[in-house]
Formats: sequence, structure tokens, C-alpha cells
Amino acid sequence: MTTSTSVAPKESVPVQTLMPRFAYNKSQLNERLQKQLKDAELKFVTAGSHSINALENGGVLDLVQTAIDIGAQVGKLNVRDIFYGRKTIRGEAISKFNHFSTTIRQILDEPIKNHCDAATCDMWTDDYMKRSYLDFTVFWTNDKYKLSHCLLRCKHFPEDSKTGINIWQEIKSIFESFNLSFGDTPIVTDQGSNMVAAFNITEEARIPCMAHRCNTTLETAWNRVDTKNSTFAVFNLTIT
Repeated sequence: MTTSTSVAPKESVPVQTLMPRFAYNKSQLNERLQKQLKDAELKFVTAGSHSINALENGGVLDLVQTAIDIGAQVGKLNVRDIFYGRKTIRGEAISKFNHFSTTIRQILDEPIKNHCDAATCDMWTDDYMKRSYLDFTVFWTNDKYKLSHCLLRCKHFPEDSKTGINIWQEIKSIFESFNLSFGDTPIVTDQGSNMVAAFNITEEARIPCMAHRCNTTLETAWNRVDTKNSTFAVFNLTIT
């Protein structure tokens, strides 16, 4: 006795025909498509108040490429139907951050026990928005003396909160979040008065940054020469 089974044919998934490689060059698009692309990029900048540099941002290009790849596999879609939006992505970012924090804590556990970790901390201001940030990076070595590092925090600091006590409170929370040892984690900083004051609160092992010291020394020396030698001053102005 023989039995037969019928298998329903699979539905064909619409797949966009891949364009020849030369067509990926925008100069090979016809005039209508070129204008459509230019208008869309211009609208992105003007209507969204984005920097024109955002058009060349790697993250934006990767996002667009991902959408193109998905469209090539499943056919034409309305992007508004598939984008997750700010609430979902915010949750995804928090989830990944929590996973990252857990992973880094596990990685740092052994170096901390072996006293093979150190850190750098800096307060800086971005050139465009003039906002101040505090960043904290940890460095560690393993039993094969491989040096690794990881940025643990980069936080906006309003101008009126850049006091020694506020800086220390933020650093303290980083220590507690990643189980760093108080008094046993050397930290390199510049000679900013608020940064020095922050680490003096609990007398942490703070080491002055040699790069900052060299820069200050050279800047001071050159400024003195500038006042005495006009040619040297013009030279410095030209190269800076």
C-alpha cells in the first residue's frame, strides 16, 4: 500500500531584482531618480534641522543601506510600516546598555582582584554646542599583559555643576557601578582645579597627565617667545 502526500507550493516572496553594480553609482541614475534622491536628502537636512554633515554620517548610511537590503529581499515597503520608532529603540538601547554593563563588570572582576586596572577622567567641551562633558575610561591588563580599555561613562555636565563635589559624586557612582576599588585605582587627570579637588575629597590615587603637562609647558614657552619675536608669533598663528 502506498500513500502519497501533496505539498502545497510555497508562496513566492517578491524579491527585487538586484541592480547591476554600476548602477550603485548615483551618477548612473537617470535624471528623475537623481532629483528625487537630492530632494529627499535636502528635506532630511532642512525639515529635520539636521547638520548637512549628517548626510555622510556612517550610521545614517548604514541605516539607509539596511532598509535597501530589506527591500531587496521582501519587495517594496512603506518605511513607516517597518521602522520601530523612538520608544522601542529607547528600550533597545537601555537593554543593550544593561547587557554591556554586566559584561564589563564580569571582564573587570579579575583585573580588579589582581590590581591590574587604572583609569583616566577628563572634563571637556565640544567645539560646536559648547557643552561640557565628563568622560571616564578604564584600562586593564590580563595575565598575558594585553592592554584593553573601555569608556564607562560620558555625561553632560552643565557649566554651573562643574564643582569638585559634583564631579566626585559622578565618579563615585562609576566606581560603585563597576565595582572599582576606592583608593586602589590609579586615575590620570589634568590639573584642572575642580578635577584635583574632586579626587582630594577621598584622597584617591590621582596621577597628573603627562600629555597635558607637556602641552602646558610648550604653550607657556612659546607664548613667551611670541611676545619677543613677531616673526615667531606669525609662524605660530599660521600653523594653528
